[in-house]
Amino acid sequence: MRVVLLPKHQKHLSIIVFIAILLLCFWNLPEPLTELKHSLSSSSTAPKTSTSNNDLFHPLHTLLDNLSLHPPTNQTNPSILIFQHLPYFTPLYRASYATHKIYSEIWGYGYECSRYNKIGDGDGKVNNGKSMNEIYALYEVFRAELERDEGERYDWIFVTDVDTIISNPSIPIHLLLPPTSVHPQPLFLGNQDHNGFNAGVLILKVHPTILKLLEWVIMQFEDSLNTLKQGEIPRNDQVLLSTALNTEELGYAEGFYEIPMERFNAYFLRVGEVQMQVHFVNRLKYRYRFTPVVEENFGILREAQRQLSRIQEDERGSMGISAHGLELIGEYELARKTGEEYWRGAKNGIEGMRFLWD
Repeated sequence: MRVVLLPKHQKHLSIIVFIAILLLCFWNLPEPLTELKHSLSSSSTAPKTSTSNNDLFHPLHTLLDNLSLHPPTNQTNPSILIFQHLPYFTPLYRASYATHKIYSEIWGYGYECSRYNKIGDGDGKVNNGKSMNEIYALYEVFRAELERDEGERYDWIFVTDVDTIISNPSIPIHLLLPPTSVHPQPLFLGNQDHNGFNAGVLILKVHPTILKLLEWVIMQFEDSLNTLKQGEIPRNDQVLLSTALNTEELGYAEGFYEIPMERFNAYFLRVGEVQMQVHFVNRLKYRYRFTPVVEENFGILREAQRQLSRIQEDERGSMGISAHGLELIGEYELARKTGEEYWRGAKNGIEGMRFLWD
């Protein structure tokens, strides 16, 4: 295992390096990345996206479409929507958007980036409350999905903060999801760090129970605004979700399963492990540079293409290898085995989970 620490020397240097990487990756693509430029416009498996022609990311979105990779056309995996809420613009957040957008198109997932803000800077008594904007936006996504016919909606929604960066695109989310045989039915997949339950990365089943959970959290938050005393701050989304899971009569803990933090919510880059992304949580975003994680991401894409070039095109289909070739990277198979092994012994409930109440 190789642990890569990401020391941050200067804020401006980080921004300059990241811009240079974007220019390198999107405008002057080195071989063999030029081979990755396939359009999804004619593909019937193109994922849904909320990005529109007039939004903040339109120029980058256009470039990403040119870089898009054909997702597998014979997928029988659960359908997944990656959801992010962008409160405002920073270089880190834009990098998060870019890596998740590319990743979603690689694996045929949907992607939605919401900028909906119900609570603004001028609303007073907000502070922690602004984190609830993601819950409000997520609630609307769940409500819209559940209004669709069952065969047309997503199975799972992967909720991830915009200070997360995809570090290893060869690890697809679906390899780490529970099989349908797991009982009780998994509805809420979460993780914990040294402080306990962390709401920065969640995997939620598209199910009426989760919609009710989000409704409960919103109602509790709005009720608390009416009873706050001078100088008090409202409970944030993480505390409210923790409260819901710990309120026995609500029953939400039954569908909860803990996922090891390293899979989706690692705080440092560890190469060679089943680690899909790195989370620059809280002070980490100011102490460490994110550009080495972006470099690791694109290095894996290039390595997949190098390995793919050694295989005859007519052999790829029989081997189950996609146009991006990421199945050839060692962590792909390691993730498949790790997921299968984990769910054979997984237990539901919040026993063993810790919770931070402020």
